[in-house]
Amino acid sequence: MLKQKIVEIISGSIEKCIENKKLGEIKNIKDLAIIVEKPKNTDFGDFSINISPFAKFAKMAPPLIAQNIVENLVS
Repeated sequence: MLKQKIVEIISGSIEKCIENKKLGEIKNIKDLAIIVEKPKNTDFGDFSINISPFAKFAKMAPPLIAQNIVENLVS
């Protein structure tokens, strides 16, 4: 249930990034698999999403993708 809420929040941020052309060549959120996991190292938080696969579609560096997603989080 909590994981689904996280996916919804991140999806909203990604959609805003796509609208604002902040995710390179990603044109549709349906191209992305948003999977919420528990990180092996708890110093990195309670949940994580691996955005490295998004780089293939965006043709951008993963840290820049992550930064754009964080900047557009829907509260």
